[in-house]
Amino acid sequence: MKPYQGIEGSLARQLYVPEEKDRPAVGRRTAVFRHRVRTRYRLYPAAQAALAILAAGLLLFLYVGERVAITGAGEKLAAEQRSWQYELDRNSQLKAELAALGSLERIEQTARQKLGMVWPQPGQVLVVELPASPSGHGTDRGRMAESQLANAQTAQANTAWAAQRQAANR
Repeated sequence: MKPYQGIEGSLARQLYVPEEKDRPAVGRRTAVFRHRVRTRYRLYPAAQAALAILAAGLLLFLYVGERVAITGAGEKLAAEQRSWQYELDRNSQLKAELAALGSLERIEQTARQKLGMVWPQPGQVLVVELPASPSGHGTDRGRMAESQLANAQTAQANTAWAAQRQAANR
């Protein structure tokens, strides 16, 4: 081995390049530093180009994949927003319909036209007032008795009204 030509100083004393006959195969460069041998591998230019193309292809693949994922997420978001807007509109329609169906005029009109109901004549409705218990709260038995009494009085009034109606129809 001979000292490396062109390097001066302490590095020149440490670095030796092997003789031509001792050199390894093409693609490797070996340098000897005092007691250790260091081998560096160099890639051929074609291999470097292939590796660069492979890396560029991988980056392009990742970029395109990200763009596809972002586009898909955007489309899904737009579909969800359309669905949400539809549900808001439908909710508004149902609220308006509920308001229209729940009005007293509409209920009266439906009762008259579809069910044939009419307003009661004077004397057809009896108001029954029940005496309050001394404590202000009735017991369950007391409430049951009051309810039975009210039902009996209502039944009598309905019977009397039906009799009057039959007499009027004759």
